[in-house]
Amino acid sequence: MPSVLALLEFGTDWCGFCLASAPIVTKALAAHPALKHLKVEDGSGRALGRSFKVKLCVGSPSICHF
Repeated sequence: MPSVLALLEFGTDWCGFCLASAPIVTKALAAHPALKHLKVEDGSGRALGRSFKVKLCVGSPSICHF
């Protein structure tokens, strides 16, 4: 079974730091088309975020890679 690389991004649409990181994430995804991307919004993804020990509003979005 082939391995899958994934980027799991936790953030919000109103966070300045999350918005500032968006072009960087977009560029990374364009450079690595095999990379799977899942963006988890605060609120709808809080339970998932807690399972990864993500704390939003700490000055930057949280990005996990697998």
